[in-house]
Amino acid sequence: MKKLVFRVIILLFGLALGLFAAEVACKILELRAARQYRRVSSAISRPSRIPDVRFELIPNTSGITPGQDKVIRINSHGFRGPEIAHPKPEGVFRLAVLGDSIAFGRTLEEEDVFPYQLPDLLRERVPGRQFDVINASLSGRDTWEEVSLLEHRVLDLQPDLVIIQICLNDHVRFPPPDPSAHRGAFGERRWYAYSSLLALLDERVPGFRNHHVRIAERFGFDMRTASEALRDYAIDIAHIHDIAAHWDIWRPLFLRAHELCQQHHAQLMLVVFPTSRLIGMPETASAIPELTGLAREHNIPLVDLLQPFRDAPGSVLTDYTHPNVQGQRLAAQTIADAVVPLLTP
Repeated sequence: MKKLVFRVIILLFGLALGLFAAEVACKILELRAARQYRRVSSAISRPSRIPDVRFELIPNTSGITPGQDKVIRINSHGFRGPEIAHPKPEGVFRLAVLGDSIAFGRTLEEEDVFPYQLPDLLRERVPGRQFDVINASLSGRDTWEEVSLLEHRVLDLQPDLVIIQICLNDHVRFPPPDPSAHRGAFGERRWYAYSSLLALLDERVPGFRNHHVRIAERFGFDMRTASEALRDYAIDIAHIHDIAAHWDIWRPLFLRAHELCQQHHAQLMLVVFPTSRLIGMPETASAIPELTGLAREHNIPLVDLLQPFRDAPGSVLTDYTHPNVQGQRLAAQTIADAVVPLLTP
């Protein structure tokens, strides 16, 4: 009997050691894939101390976003992208973009995301002028977070034009982060963000995640994904299109952003990205009519990408709202055209 117990213990120890070795090997392969950067971190975000902001990027790090193979580089100000000079160099027109996963571009290379294309497009349209951009966006952000970030961090970097990128679920408040740091931005368990081995098996073995989740849930583990944690709420199409039901609490945020920009001698611009549902409704002339009316009333420039996306010759979305590379390029060109009239000689 003792020999049997000993053999079982040895077997379990060997299994645990093998899994540990496999996890280490997968992690090393991930790090090698990102070797073009001197420092790669497994975590690139953390809970934020800024009021109303749930998460922020960790300055001076770079990392592979969970479930993707794109390396995100983060500058010293805690924003994705190249370093931003502070104070702002003389003669530079600075743009600041605040948005969610659309402007952050989690699944895209940096150069394929619209904020980073704007300086070059503007230089082509206005030769002799200098432009740079701050991309203060992060996946999952809502308008409350964007306005707070604008007030407490972005305006200190002296932007001349502030662009708030708007998605139709930005009127939905997301839950605060779990202080234990064991949950993701949406309340889900981040199993596949922690384990490179699980992520590899999920990618290579058909149906692995379903079997893994089913077994783990039998033992009482919470295995919800971000989509499941927000099901029938922030990602429900009918819910996010019901702007009228949320307009009274959403409207003051844009007025606050407008006021903050005026106080700091910056121009505010609103850019609305439509959903696939709206693109397929030709009778709809505006993605968010309430916002269009507010912008007109307060003389705030607004770019509604509904018609440009509808007129595009090919597909511009990867899902119900996220632009693909072509959609990002079209957005950048449309925004650049709208910025030019705002430039003073």
